[in-house]
Amino acid sequence: MTTETTSPESTNVATPAEAPGLTIQDLTMVLQIVQVASSRGAFKAEELSAVGGLYDRVFKFLDAAGALKKPETAPDDAATAEPTPEVTTSATAAA
Repeated sequence: MTTETTSPESTNVATPAEAPGLTIQDLTMVLQIVQVASSRGAFKAEELSAVGGLYDRVFKFLDAAGALKKPETAPDDAATAEPTPEVTTSATAAA
């Protein structure tokens, strides 16, 4: 009968991997991607409500977090205008 001994270095102990996460910058990029894809007609009609719902939820989250820079509007336009996010990320700043 053969007995194997293992040293602590040879054991397969899983080290905790870095947990995946999202940043505010990731979410602002999601908004930009949806805006660009929508302007290019990338979504089918039956997909629009799901895409729009996701866009609205991400927009509200970022707005509540203070991550969106709202455009200046005249007082008369402020009540009816829907804010469009103006987000500067490293990808758009380089362009």
